[in-house]
Amino acid sequence: MVGALIGALVTVGGLGWRPTAQPGTVAFDGIDLTIVYTGIWPGLYGPTHQNGCVEPQLAFLPSGDRPDCPAHLTGGQQYGFGVFMMGAPTKVSEVFVNVSIDSPIPIFGYFCGYSDPPPSPALSWNLSEGLPTGAGCGLGVLLTVPDPAPSVPGGLWFQASMTVHVV
Repeated sequence: MVGALIGALVTVGGLGWRPTAQPGTVAFDGIDLTIVYTGIWPGLYGPTHQNGCVEPQLAFLPSGDRPDCPAHLTGGQQYGFGVFMMGAPTKVSEVFVNVSIDSPIPIFGYFCGYSDPPPSPALSWNLSEGLPTGAGCGLGVLLTVPDPAPSVPGGLWFQASMTVHVV
């Protein structure tokens, strides 16, 4: 009888106990970006297929600005980082972009540091925006990595597509 009571207490007490463990990390390998160019200046933001975290995004600037994607994401942590750096050269009338990002983790998308109105986190985010001549801006994401971090064979990738029309 005493043994059964102790066994029941251990079993019931164990239901609320969770071992503490490191949240773990997942490699963030980048953004699989496909760009379609239309209009008068193809190639403005680099190759038509690229890792958006590696290629310079403002090819017309000598510095070749790059986004600031992290290499590893830790479970339970929040991250905000640039995805695309965009600008319109002074030699054109306007650059119009249509961007979509798909993520395995819900994200907030933001343009020029804000979103109007702030969207709910989602697995997909879209933007259509015109940039007048000489203007520049950045598109970024904000996400919270699940705790523990997901196990993603081959690393975590975002899928993105961008149509760029230059006039």
